[in-house]
Amino acid sequence: MNGALLIRWGNSLPGREAAGIEVFGQAVSRVEELARDGRVEGYRAYFAVTGHDGGCLLIDGPLDELMHLLGEEETLRLNAAAADIVEHFEIQALAGEQTGLPPARLVDADHA
Repeated sequence: MNGALLIRWGNSLPGREAAGIEVFGQAVSRVEELARDGRVEGYRAYFAVTGHDGGCLLIDGPLDELMHLLGEEETLRLNAAAADIVEHFEIQALAGEQTGLPPARLVDADHA
């Protein structure tokens, strides 16, 4: 089964902005390494342009591999570092199947 990890964060804590950039860079490097090794399919990063500051990282891959990654020492270290420098740090595991249809087609198919 396919899945995704949705990692969300809010504002940087005052005085920790530089650390936030460093930890985000480490997280992206880790996900890129996981993708090169074939453990995840890829990732996308999004940053808020409206509403509250923050963003999210969406990591796609086999659900069992993603669940395994959550318990790995390096993942736990990066998550703890992130939680210390941003507000509202959260990780959510999602399950689903790829349909091959663009999102607009999925909506159309549901309401047809």
